[in-house]
Amino acid sequence: MAKIVHAVRQYGPRVEQQGQADIDALADWIARNTGLTRGELVGVLAVLHEAILDFNRRGTSVKLPDIGVFSPGIDREGNLRVNFRADTRLKRLVNRPDSFYGVIRYKGRIGWTDAQYKALWDAEHPDDPLDV
Repeated sequence: MAKIVHAVRQYGPRVEQQGQADIDALADWIARNTGLTRGELVGVLAVLHEAILDFNRRGTSVKLPDIGVFSPGIDREGNLRVNFRADTRLKRLVNRPDSFYGVIRYKGRIGWTDAQYKALWDAEHPDDPLDV
């Protein structure tokens, strides 16, 4: 039997991803909103990358105000990694529904009950009913 998580994953509301802003798009956006040139910004972002890498390799976290914290970590097998913890205020601003202007797929399904997901799932998967 399928679980509710399968139905929500398939039918639940989701943000429709609009691609990814690369360093050039980011530099262009910042250049339009500051007095810096695109070239200067690409250089600064490259140096920021190297700084985070250097500090994290030393075991030092890097906090970027209003952005978040990059921290070095390690798992029990000894695999090193970088952890990113987004700034609380940034998360709060991004999470405000009234400020989002992207596309939400299946927006009408926001707030659906398990019974509604079950009805849709069972209709489309009669051989694998949803266990709620």
